[in-house]
Amino acid sequence: FTSRVRRCVQQHRLRAIPGELPLLDYDGIAEIWVDQLADLFELFQSSEYERVVLPDEEKFLDRSKTCLFLATEHSITG
Repeated sequence: FTSRVRRCVQQHRLRAIPGELPLLDYDGIAEIWVDQLADLFELFQSSEYERVVLPDEEKFLDRSKTCLFLATEHSITG
């Protein structure tokens, strides 16, 4: 797992936000940073993921409501 993941971040939703900002019905987001897309697929198929990560996720994830978002970061400076 750690040999494929460059960075892992959990973002938890704020419960109270001033103003009239619309909120999505999510408790949080997990970011997994990898160098190549192939690393992500290898990660999800690894025995370590199945043995360690998957059982932990079952404690707090509703897989029927979980979605996956793949993206590439582009830094914008000005």
